[in-house]
Amino acid sequence: MEHDLLAELQKGNAFAQKRVYDRYANRLFRLCLRYLRNEEDARDVLMGGFLKFFKNVHRVEYRGDSTFEPYLKALMVNEALQFLRKKRESWVALDDTGPDEPSSDL
Repeated sequence: MEHDLLAELQKGNAFAQKRVYDRYANRLFRLCLRYLRNEEDARDVLMGGFLKFFKNVHRVEYRGDSTFEPYLKALMVNEALQFLRKKRESWVALDDTGPDEPSSDL
């Protein structure tokens, strides 16, 4: 069954994409939420992860009886960690832009 679904995904079949999304989205959202602790960020990462999966599904190879879940979990964890790294870098960059000494204008 997963093999047939993968073949349809690789053809760009929107119904197959919806089936995969409907099957895994809730579990993957909870996974993203555990890492990000913010529902809006978790939704953004989830959507970005699914878009990346569907865009690159031609690279996925079917390996027997396995499902997409381990692949999607790894993808979402990586996306969440990348999101956190970028967020941390933006905070560090903001911290570096302030003056080193208090202003004498006060």
